[in-house]
Amino acid sequence: MGWLKEKLWQLNDVFEEYPRVFWCIVFYMALAVVAMFSYLPILNGIANLNILGTRPLFQLVVENFSWLRWGVLISPILILLLGWIHADELHAKLGRRKYR
Repeated sequence: MGWLKEKLWQLNDVFEEYPRVFWCIVFYMALAVVAMFSYLPILNGIANLNILGTRPLFQLVVENFSWLRWGVLISPILILLLGWIHADELHAKLGRRKYR
C-alpha cells in the first residue's frame, strides 16, 4: 500500500505542476469511453451503408463479426495507450521547457 500511495502522490505533484498533462489524460480517457460505447453503432452503420440500393459491406461485417466485436475492447485500449504516450511526451516537453 505504501508503494501505491507514493505513486499517487507523485502523480498528484505532476498534475499540480503541469495542469495541461492532467487535461490531456482526461481528454484521452473521455475519448476511450466514447469509443467504447460508439463502436458497435458505428459498425452497424458501416454494415447498413446503402450504396445505389445495395449494402456491399453487410456480408463482410456479418462474416467477420466474431473478430470485429473485439474492437469494443481493443479500440479504447489503443486510445489509452496512445494517450499515455502523448501525455508522457507532453510532460517531458514541459519539463525541459521549465527546467532548461
